[in-house]
Amino acid sequence: VYKEELIPKGTKLNEKNLNTLEFDKIDTNHWMRDEEANQLIKRLIHNYTIKVNEENGWYKREKFNITIGDELPTGVLKLAKVYVAKKRKLKVGDKLAGRHGNKGIVARIVRDEDMPFLEDGTPVDIVLNPLGVPSRMNLGQIYETVLGWAGEKLG
Repeated sequence: VYKEELIPKGTKLNEKNLNTLEFDKIDTNHWMRDEEANQLIKRLIHNYTIKVNEENGWYKREKFNITIGDELPTGVLKLAKVYVAKKRKLKVGDKLAGRHGNKGIVARIVRDEDMPFLEDGTPVDIVLNPLGVPSRMNLGQIYETVLGWAGEKLG
C-alpha cells in the first residue's frame, strides 16, 4: 500500500465499513503494484458505486410514494381525470380508429359536392373501402350500424 490504510488489515468487511468509505476519493491507480489488479479494483469500485446509487434512488422513490401516496381528499370516493384532445382538421395520411378495433388511413379529402349522397340529398360523411369492411366486421360494428340506422329512422 502506497498511502494511508482505509480499512485496517484483518477487519471484516460489512455494510457499516463500506458505507463509511468515500469511494470517489480513493486513488485506484496505485492501489496495488500489479496494473491488472488495479484495473479490476477500479471496475469493482465503479460498479459498486453505480449499484449503491441505483438502490438509494429506488429507496428514495419508494419512500416518497409511501409518504406522499396517491390518497384522495377527504370525502372523495372516486376520482376521474378527463383529458381533452385537440381538435384539428383531417389531412391525408391521418389515421382514424373506430370503437370496435376498425382503423384506417385518410386517403383522399374531397368537397361535399363531390361526395356521394343519399336519396334526400344528404352527403355521406365518410366512404370506406368495401373490400376492407366485411372481412373485418365484428359484432360491435354491426350493432352500431343497425342502432344508428334505427335511431335515425325513429328520430
